[in-house]
Amino acid sequence: MRPRVGHIVWFQDQTWEGGPIASFAAIVTRTVRPGVVDLTVFHPNAEPYRETDVPQDESGERAKTWRWPVDEPAPSPYR
Repeated sequence: MRPRVGHIVWFQDQTWEGGPIASFAAIVTRTVRPGVVDLTVFHPNAEPYRETDVPQDESGERAKTWRWPVDEPAPSPYR
């Protein structure tokens, strides 16, 4: 499936430099090219913010990337 405007995805990011990677809900706001999108990210401790030119990483192991939601998200220190 290719991402389209309005799809909900995970945005992978570190909450602090060197910290663990966490998944945050995001909405696709623009498709730039295959596998690269602009997002509005919903961090639980901040106002929604924009990320541009975000590449896809299905492994979820790199920060500043997006991936499709899965039934069992990666372990998080916040759960």
